[in-house]
Amino acid sequence: MKPADNTHSQGNIGVMLLETTPDLFKGLLAHPQTFGCDVALDTLEGIWAEQILSASPEHTGSFIAAARRLEDAGADLLLTNCGYSIAYQADVQKKVSVPAAQSSLLLLPLLNYSFRHAERSGY
Repeated sequence: MKPADNTHSQGNIGVMLLETTPDLFKGLLAHPQTFGCDVALDTLEGIWAEQILSASPEHTGSFIAAARRLEDAGADLLLTNCGYSIAYQADVQKKVSVPAAQSSLLLLPLLNYSFRHAERSGY
């Protein structure tokens, strides 16, 4: 990924992936044609499904390291391919200067605000 060029409206996205072979169906985060901009992928070293489900603080370093590598590569936005990454949202956001959205669970407050009280989402 080339460094961010602030003269255009298109940004660069950095995606942190669990240590699995990501599905590459069009529309998924790891597919190169999902977004209309440059996308860089980085693996969360040592983070498999078992580790992400534990939400252990001992894995925070892997998230921060991947986030910093992607930011250094020019990412303007950081994403992950696993909603359970929400456990690391605050720690990652404190250590990088670009927005990080670790989980689609971040959308729940917006969705709840969008519905009438009787139709709230399930949290």
